[in-house]
Amino acid sequence: MNVSGLRDRLDTAGNIDAHA
Repeated sequence: MNVSGLRDRLDTAGNIDAHA
């Protein structure tokens, strides 16, 4: 698994939650 990829997913999910 890619750590930076996982980080990207978490950041993206956080952004979606913040904008939702």
